[in-house]
Amino acid sequence: MRMLSIWIGILLLVPLQTINASSVDETRQLIYDEAGLLSSSQTETLNQRANEYSQRWDTDFIVYTSNNPAGTDVQVLMGDFYDDYELNSDVRNVSVVMLTLDMNNRELYVSGFYKGMEYVNNERADQIRDLITPSLSAGNYEQAFTKFLDKANEFMGIEPAPAYDPGSGSSGISSPGVPRTDYTPASDDDEESIISNGWFQLIVSLAVGGIAVGIMAANAGGRVTVNRFTYEDSRNSGVVSRKDQYIRTTVSKRKIERNTNSGGGGGGGRTGGGHSHSGSRGSF
Repeated sequence: MRMLSIWIGILLLVPLQTINASSVDETRQLIYDEAGLLSSSQTETLNQRANEYSQRWDTDFIVYTSNNPAGTDVQVLMGDFYDDYELNSDVRNVSVVMLTLDMNNRELYVSGFYKGMEYVNNERADQIRDLITPSLSAGNYEQAFTKFLDKANEFMGIEPAPAYDPGSGSSGISSPGVPRTDYTPASDDDEESIISNGWFQLIVSLAVGGIAVGIMAANAGGRVTVNRFTYEDSRNSGVVSRKDQYIRTTVSKRKIERNTNSGGGGGGGRTGGGHSHSGSRGSF
């Protein structure tokens, strides 16, 4: 009986060890700090937060920093990283929201792929970039990365604003995830009330009267019937001689305006591996 109890205890411990091992495996690397901006404790804290959000939305939340010694464009840098990440992932076309930091050119790029592109679209990526840029400029990288993860997590829980549809009566000017409710198309009664309005009728009458007076005033002076053929003798008139005389050469200078704005932009695109993405880039 005692041996039976021992074997039952062993059988119960085996599943528990398996569960613990699988839970450890679920914590994946999502913070790739190749530029060495974070301490080990900061990296661990951010990685735990990124894993929590990733499991919640089935979308990987990634932070990638690079010293970029080759000077590669930040959008290409981001795209090459995603292509490699997707290639080594367990699933194809993996959904990702991603912050890329190029420390060589001091540029950042916020992007979204697949489901991440739908919920962190270009407009929302711009908002995230605007939110974290002051912290990046101040060198507070942990704060900037935390803000990125938290804001992306917030956007993943909000449906994107619907595209403008003329047939639906939607104005298409609402904020992301907050459909506009204060827009109602004008009814026939509204049109009739405008037409019957006294001020409206007065304005239309004055406009019509002004046009009529203007037409009459333009025709009041009579027509001019004299032209260049009236006093010209076409049989005896002609060019006697021609002469070209050089006077001077004039050179004008114009300053070429150059764009010195260090603000953001982007608008998304496609990686070298063919994956479409949303995007917003800027300097810090």
